[in-house]
Amino acid sequence: MKRFSGLIAALAGLGLLLAACVPIDGNTSVPTPDESTRSTGDTHVPSVEAPRGDLPLQEYSTIDLDQRISKLPHSMAAPQIQQGSHPIDHGVPGSELVLLAEQLTASSRFALPRENSGDMVLIEVACSKGIGFEVMLFDIDGAPLGGGSSSECSPGGPNGFGFGIRGNPQLGQVQLAFDRESGMELSVVTFTRIEGQ
Repeated sequence: MKRFSGLIAALAGLGLLLAACVPIDGNTSVPTPDESTRSTGDTHVPSVEAPRGDLPLQEYSTIDLDQRISKLPHSMAAPQIQQGSHPIDHGVPGSELVLLAEQLTASSRFALPRENSGDMVLIEVACSKGIGFEVMLFDIDGAPLGGGSSSECSPGGPNGFGFGIRGNPQLGQVQLAFDRESGMELSVVTFTRIEGQ
């Protein structure tokens, strides 16, 4: 349960910062390097400004979502949420919602449900071997809401990127791009931050 306490402390602070300073009007900025959390390797601000059109877009579906969640590594938040745990210490218990759980072998884009709950997003990436990657979340107009990258995904545990989303914008897509074909897992979770934490 306390596994994610450091991550969520950073997310809570970041959420307060973004809620106060970043407008969601299609002219957003991507989090700076020190705003990404639990990333291994070198983290930098991705240069992506819109979803890549050359990546295959997978339409959003809740069909078999529970099965896809259960196949993710247990060290990720999504399977723990599915089992009734609340691994995000600074999240309101019961507010956690797993939007996406995917296993993939090549760079891809995934559509997300338009309506979302919560004021925070946690994106986690896990991999079978060390590999560089970049993950980005976009609203329905293609404006970046946040993301991050690493020069090497660590097989020892998931890389997490968390950020606040002000005004509950309609989500559009998440894309994961990586250096070469490899086994990767991706999850997107929204939750509501506990007031004052």
